[in-house]
Amino acid sequence: MLSSFLKSEFDKFKIERDKNKDVPDYVIEEKVLGYNHAQIGGFLSIQWKIPHKLGEAITYHHNLQLYEGNDALIYIVNAANYIAKSTFYDASDEYLIGKLDKNVQEFFDMQQEDIELYKELLREEYNKSETFMQMVGIK
Repeated sequence: MLSSFLKSEFDKFKIERDKNKDVPDYVIEEKVLGYNHAQIGGFLSIQWKIPHKLGEAITYHHNLQLYEGNDALIYIVNAANYIAKSTFYDASDEYLIGKLDKNVQEFFDMQQEDIELYKELLREEYNKSETFMQMVGIK
């Protein structure tokens, strides 16, 4: 989204990303833009009339300690973020992937073999969607 709608800001982001390879993207987004993708997602959730609880989970998925709710939704979004990043980022980019929050892992009783299964399922679904996009001429 940033690359499509905020080209000059995205260029600044890429420069900062290259200079600060050990800093998570959302921190660089805050430095360059004054906000991060989670906050943008939260704002868009209001505009698009997405349920409030889901919007909050999107907004705080990198900062669980700031979330005032007590439902599983924030944990789901946080886990999904971790699984997606650990699936598609190189393992050497651990600083970008981060770690699965201990509370999230405990809440779902999630073991490493569960995470590996979810990653494999995600890869399969991604490949299906990529094939579909090629079939309809999008990619």
